[in-house]
Amino acid sequence: MLELSTELNAINIMLGTLSEAPINSLEEGKGIIEVDISKRILDETTREVQSLKLSFNTYIDYELQPNSSNEIELPANTLRVKASRIGDKFVQRGSRLFNRNKNSYEFKTNAEVELSLLIPFEEMPEIARYYVIIRASRKLQQRVLGSETLYGFTVQEEEMARQNLFDFEADVDKYNIIDEQTNLSQMFGR
Repeated sequence: MLELSTELNAINIMLGTLSEAPINSLEEGKGIIEVDISKRILDETTREVQSLKLSFNTYIDYELQPNSSNEIELPANTLRVKASRIGDKFVQRGSRLFNRNKNSYEFKTNAEVELSLLIPFEEMPEIARYYVIIRASRKLQQRVLGSETLYGFTVQEEEMARQNLFDFEADVDKYNIIDEQTNLSQMFGR
C-alpha cells in the first residue's frame, strides 16, 4: 500500500544512498551513527527548505499582539517575519519583533506581518517532503561518501524535485506578472 512519506521513510531512503540497511523504527535507529547523522541532516534540510517562504508554512496578514511590556514575542518556531503593510519595517531579532522604523522593540499596537513558521516534516505537502528527502539524501551522501559519480546523479534528481516544488508553489499562489507589477507599483508609489 502506498503512503505519504514519513520521517522513517525519509531516513531509510537516506540510508539507502549509503548502501545501509533500513531501520524499522526511529527508536530502533537511535545510537546508530548513520541514522543519527541522517536525522540531523533531515532536520537541517527541513528548516532550510521551509525558510524559503513557502505557501504551506507562511501566514499572510498575521496579527501579533504586544505583551504587557509593549514588546512582541515571536513564536518559538519562527523562520521569517516581514511587515505586511507597505512602509512598516519589522525584523526578527532573537525571539522578538524589532521595529526598524522606530529603532525599537516597543509596539503600542498590533503588528500585521507575513510569518513563516517551522512545521513538522509530516505536516508538509508530499511534494515538499520529497524535495527535502532528495536534498537531504544528496547532502548525506556528499558528506559521508563524497562520490562525484553519485553526487552528479542526485543533483539531477534534486533539481527536478526543486522545480516540481516551485511549480506547485506557483500553482498554489497563482503567481503572475500582473500581480507582481501591482505589488511593485504599490511599493514604489507608482
